[in-house]
Amino acid sequence: MPFFEKDKSKIKMVGLTPAGQANIVWFSPLSQNNKKSEKIVDGMFRRFQNDKGFASCRVIQFYEYPYGNENLIAECK
Repeated sequence: MPFFEKDKSKIKMVGLTPAGQANIVWFSPLSQNNKKSEKIVDGMFRRFQNDKGFASCRVIQFYEYPYGNENLIAECK
């Protein structure tokens, strides 16, 4: 089983970067789909703070997923 899947992960994180740079997109691990969304978001944000792409992000958004039914649930500026 894969670690995450675009169409099956519960949470999608999008790091919005300055113009000309590709936005950063992460999906939550499938093994965490049974956890509360808030707990998954906290863990993803904590891990992302240690990623080299974190410094270039202007806004970080978290969506409840799967594709086609995205709901913005948190945003950090």
